[in-house]
Amino acid sequence: MGCGAAIGVVEFFPSRLQDSGLIKSRGLSISQSIVKMAKDANMLASGKLVGFVLTTDYDKARAFYEGKLGLAFVSLDQYALVMSVGGHQIRIAKMPTVTPVQATVLGWEVDDIVPVVTWLRDRGVVLEKYPFAQDKEFGVWTTPGGDRVAWFKDPDGNILSVSQHTKR
Repeated sequence: MGCGAAIGVVEFFPSRLQDSGLIKSRGLSISQSIVKMAKDANMLASGKLVGFVLTTDYDKARAFYEGKLGLAFVSLDQYALVMSVGGHQIRIAKMPTVTPVQATVLGWEVDDIVPVVTWLRDRGVVLEKYPFAQDKEFGVWTTPGGDRVAWFKDPDGNILSVSQHTKR
């Protein structure tokens, strides 16, 4: 149950919460129960996001993610090549064949996209040049709302992106 749902239940059915025994069994007041449910409802917020990507070749994947994107090597074992970026991990699993998804699988939000795409290009990353992108030099697409996105692929054809979002 999400926090909003929990609060909605208490607002409209406070007696149900008391009658359920939740409060009595834990010795909590209604307000303490709401706070506990709100905290419990967002348990993933304190975790770190782990991304997963597939590859057919650990050496090529490591050369790209470490050498071109600047991610830090963490480990390589029978399960995955693990890289770290921004306090988060990317687990790159080896498969006999990889059929890339025709959509972005990993992306980075950046403050200013132009220096980032310039840095990527200078490191040998080939930026995708989709026909709908207004910026023909870097392939940066500007959305109607002003957000900007550029795409590139890893050695297995997985689509990655960098994006700059407008402050709303």
